[in-house]
Amino acid sequence: EMSRICGEIIATSLVQGEPALNFFSTWSYHFLHPGQITNEDVPEVTDTVERAEEDALTDLSDAIVACGYTGPIHSDHKKAIIEAISLLSVMRL
Repeated sequence: EMSRICGEIIATSLVQGEPALNFFSTWSYHFLHPGQITNEDVPEVTDTVERAEEDALTDLSDAIVACGYTGPIHSDHKKAIIEAISLLSVMRL
């Protein structure tokens, strides 16, 4: 249980764009936090996901993961993906 809670704390920190935790090496931080989506990018990424077909969603996986979404990248999960993108912009306010 404690490991799960620690994982949630680390994930929240990474999603919010916080600096790397002291115990992460530089390469591991960049592996876990590969992309940088700015608040200005959020509307465009959201719109692109809403219009995307299945193959296009796969092409957007880097941007989707950079927004903090960790679930399956599939058209059945578009709502959850868009919610993760929206949450990213709210968390940065």
